[in-house]
Amino acid sequence: MLGQDFGHRLRELRLAQGLTKETFCDDKKVLSVRQLTRIESGKSQPKLETLDHLAKRLNISVSELLGEKTSVLQMPVMLLALLNRKLRQPILLKEQL
Repeated sequence: MLGQDFGHRLRELRLAQGLTKETFCDDKKVLSVRQLTRIESGKSQPKLETLDHLAKRLNISVSELLGEKTSVLQMPVMLLALLNRKLRQPILLKEQL
């Protein structure tokens, strides 16, 4: 469940981009200033659609908005291939070097 920590994070992300509540809520049908205020203060929980809108408005992923660490699914394919190759190589002991 999201709470004041999420609201504080949302507010900090919005302010870091120099967005006022009014400019952030440019589409009142999706998010009103009142609704944003309630979310930022932890008094209201955003719907999934609202979370998606907030993330898009901030140009970040929903995971980033929620403060989650980058998942393996977000790693570039080439990095995963390199990691896979390295893991398949035999491990040499110090004496074998």
